[in-house]
Amino acid sequence: KVEYTDELAGVRQRHRQAVGEHMATLARCLERAGIPRAHALGLHALVVGLLHTWMLDPEAFDLAAEGARAIDAHLAGLKRG
Repeated sequence: KVEYTDELAGVRQRHRQAVGEHMATLARCLERAGIPRAHALGLHALVVGLLHTWMLDPEAFDLAAEGARAIDAHLAGLKRG
């Protein structure tokens, strides 16, 4: 359980900063690949969702293999669009 209390304000701020930096990196990488920067949020959500699901049940799937497959499919769809 996560509660954003005043006591955890610093943790929340550091997390938001890290996410912002990650999103900026994703946007730059997508742009270099000819994909609009606006798609960074979708890719970020995919990665976070994969990590969250895997953390709930690490035995359910191979994170590296399935994650790579999901990301490759997502990027391929963006390039086609």
